[in-house]
Amino acid sequence: MRIGFVLLGLVLMSTPPCAAVGQKFRIVILDKPQHSVIPTARLTVYDSARKPVEVLSLPGEYVVALPDAGTYTYDASAAGYLPVRAARLERPASGGVQVLLTRRIGPGDTQTVAFLAKNAYTGEPIGARFRITNTESNKTTTPTVTTAAHPEFGTELTMQQRYLLTVSAEDYEEYTASILIREKEPEPVRARVVLLRPLVHEVSFTFRDGVGLEFINPDRFQVWESGKEIATRLEGNVAYAKLRAGKDYQVMAEKEGYARFEHFLKFRMPEAPVELTKSILMVKALPEKTTTSRETTRQEDAPEDNPDDARLGTAAVGESVRLSSVYFDQSSYILTPESYPQLDRLVEALKKNPKLRIEIGGHTDNVGDARLNQYLSENRAKVIATYLVNQGVAERQLHWKGYGHTRPLAPNDTESNKAKNRRVEVTIREK
Repeated sequence: MRIGFVLLGLVLMSTPPCAAVGQKFRIVILDKPQHSVIPTARLTVYDSARKPVEVLSLPGEYVVALPDAGTYTYDASAAGYLPVRAARLERPASGGVQVLLTRRIGPGDTQTVAFLAKNAYTGEPIGARFRITNTESNKTTTPTVTTAAHPEFGTELTMQQRYLLTVSAEDYEEYTASILIREKEPEPVRARVVLLRPLVHEVSFTFRDGVGLEFINPDRFQVWESGKEIATRLEGNVAYAKLRAGKDYQVMAEKEGYARFEHFLKFRMPEAPVELTKSILMVKALPEKTTTSRETTRQEDAPEDNPDDARLGTAAVGESVRLSSVYFDQSSYILTPESYPQLDRLVEALKKNPKLRIEIGGHTDNVGDARLNQYLSENRAKVIATYLVNQGVAERQLHWKGYGHTRPLAPNDTESNKAKNRRVEVTIREK
């Protein structure tokens, strides 16, 4: 009996102590870009005291048994790869561990790269001109031109060298980026997407009734740039025009039974695709002989000499001055020629005092739909601001806002009082 116990003790002592406790983990060492097994790799696992732990080597992988507690690290290496030193060995529930090694980059090693140009707003591939410059040698490759049918551009770049990529296309902003390939990428390579911001955008215009907001089909739609009509197309209740960022346009729409729509559009570089859709509200025309509360902003009892210009020069910050000689067509925000003299005097005052900052506020009476009143007041203020800018006033001097019928000067109980509330005011913001 005593001999049997001794033999059993010898067998237990010959079993590796870590194999009898904890969980077994299978460790695979892989090439990082290709994700393939590196058969010549070496692995050493250490405990917290930096003492090696027994590891079983199998074809293509390693097996190690670890207790449930304690911190373990590993070293992994292979010829032609950057080694990994003292990396923490995690204990995933799956029991499988992947170690990724990166190839050493030798002099002259190259990497295939590919680029694909796309419209930043639509995501559509576009033809472009690609140019790559080695910033160390200052050598530039012959530009490569792609087409929309075959938009991808590919080339070989020397790793660990910095390049400057320049991508250009007609009617798009030029794109530049610095490129440095640090690690080998898997083949076939995935094309890097280059987003080009277009300078010319196809803008859509939808048309709605100004009160009921239902869609309507205009009879005519036109757009001018610097007095020259540009091409448009009208498809039902949607019209399309190609506009160039940074340009000013005049937009016109006509529909039988509605007042003619005219608007000055300052088209700036859009920040999002939603800005490429414009909505036009059209106001139903009233009989010519019918007088309405929104026919003009004229104050009937205003003195003919219009002292407003003098008041602008003496008004304090925060004080408002009514432009009593500014008129609009009935139920619209189309300026009448009678408005130009007073606006031109305002232009002169603003140019003489570059520090002067004003707000142009549009106001209506309370007759009709509140949404239409708000829309009308905003656009009347905006049209005046556009007129001033077109006459040479700096945009930084102007701020415009529509108040609808929210700030009446008098009760809307008589035609005379309603006329007082239909107005455009200039408020001094800074002097």
